[in-house]
Amino acid sequence: MFKKLRFLTDSEVIRSSVNAFIEEWYNDSNYIIAQTSGSTGQVKNIQLSKKHMCISAQKTIDHFKLKKGGSSFLCLSVDTIGGKMMIVRSIINEMELLVGDIRTHSLEEIKNLEIDLAAIVPLQLAYSLEQHLETIKKIKVLLVGGGPISKKIEEQMILNNCSAYHTYGMTETVSHVALRKIGIDNEKYYTALRDVSFSTFEEKLVIHFPEIGLENLQTNDLVNLIDNQSFEFIGRADFIINSGGKKFNPEIIESLISPVINVPFFIGSVDDDLLGNRIVLFLESSVKIDEGKLIDEIKNMLPEHAVPRRIVCLTQFIRTESGKINRLETNKLII
Repeated sequence: MFKKLRFLTDSEVIRSSVNAFIEEWYNDSNYIIAQTSGSTGQVKNIQLSKKHMCISAQKTIDHFKLKKGGSSFLCLSVDTIGGKMMIVRSIINEMELLVGDIRTHSLEEIKNLEIDLAAIVPLQLAYSLEQHLETIKKIKVLLVGGGPISKKIEEQMILNNCSAYHTYGMTETVSHVALRKIGIDNEKYYTALRDVSFSTFEEKLVIHFPEIGLENLQTNDLVNLIDNQSFEFIGRADFIINSGGKKFNPEIIESLISPVINVPFFIGSVDDDLLGNRIVLFLESSVKIDEGKLIDEIKNMLPEHAVPRRIVCLTQFIRTESGKINRLETNKLII
């Protein structure tokens, strides 16, 4: 059994979920039941082969040349593929797994420890840059997944001389299949892990990962394909907003306006009789925002028709288990 396990959390829920997964890993079944994230549609259960999970884990270990018997830190829900795979990597590489709380300031728990591998979501990264910068620098390999990272955060990483790896993947691919370095030596493109390749169909990414039985996995992600090993991520095709006969990619708009917004946000839309869809800026804040001033700033950064016609300020967005903003469900709050 897996013995190199240390809990830094007092949460019985977290302890039980980690122990339950470890028991499931060592049972007689060849499969693990996992859930898709639900960020762009209905959550669904899928069956993952333990053999494929081992292949994925080993690729990460090999890519980063992680030493056997090192240390790893888990502060993600074990209900997510990211959380499950942190445990599998630790088992495969005989690492000591430290389990912390699932919260924005999780890195506080390892500020005095040497960690070889950790995984967090963008929200945890944003808080850690402000409060736990030295801890980020001490982690040898820091994976960041589960959602987009703003240009502002990337600039902070560069400014503070630290680095991490933004991951691209999903439950169906058994965690990440491509990585992009952010911070020191910041990279624009995602690069495939060994034996993974890419193509496109109608500008959307197709993943080829034959070792785990994926010959042509069609995604709904719009990309600029550089070659069969690398791509630039543009955004989700199903987030596209059609307003006044023009199509707008929310994630491109978000990238352009992120320097002037200091709270979590996203671009959504509402139905409009004349335009079809009206572009809306969603802000997560309990503090009153000067909407007029913000719109004036945004107008200087966007084409006229891309400027949000409305700002909606909510005290809390709906999020998925992995910490991603659930755009579709949050958007429904104002419909």
